[in-house]
Amino acid sequence: MKRILVAVLLCSSAVFAQEIGNEITPAPKPNDNPYAGNNSGAANNNTPPPPPLNLKGAPLSAGAGAFGIRAGFGGGNLVGGSGFGNAGINYFATENVALLIDLGFGLATAGNNVNVGFGVGFGIDYHARTAFDALRPSFRIQGAFNLTTAGNNVAPGVSIGIGGGADYFFSPNFSVGGRLMLIVPMVFANH
Repeated sequence: MKRILVAVLLCSSAVFAQEIGNEITPAPKPNDNPYAGNNSGAANNNTPPPPPLNLKGAPLSAGAGAFGIRAGFGGGNLVGGSGFGNAGINYFATENVALLIDLGFGLATAGNNVNVGFGVGFGIDYHARTAFDALRPSFRIQGAFNLTTAGNNVAPGVSIGIGGGADYFFSPNFSVGGRLMLIVPMVFANH
């Protein structure tokens, strides 16, 4: 009976020593600062530090790579003086430069004649400020090819324009803008 009791005591002491060994943390190295944070990241399975904060926040207006659909109205927009409205697309090639393609339609009455005009235009908008600004002044250069009909006469023409304005972006996907343009139409009379 004494032999069994000694065997039981040896086993229990071995188990007890094993449990205590798992709870002991290693002693710090002499060069370690116990008050410094751990910056080793994934080396010891800790989460990496958070990325730096963007102090400006999210973009408020369109920037590089943005693509949009536009619509506008105004006399002489694309069709040489008989402009009614236009629709088009724009693509922000950079944060400040947008490339424009427009299709225009015009309708005007002159005496007993009804003049109808169609046009296609190309342009470049330069937007000041950055995508983190909602109000962005802009400068535009555009050119257009147009076709105007007056009764039985068809008159092709071209126009060039230059001007400026501003766009207010309610979000990066929606804006309202206005331009003051000087457009010079050149209509080639068809006799």
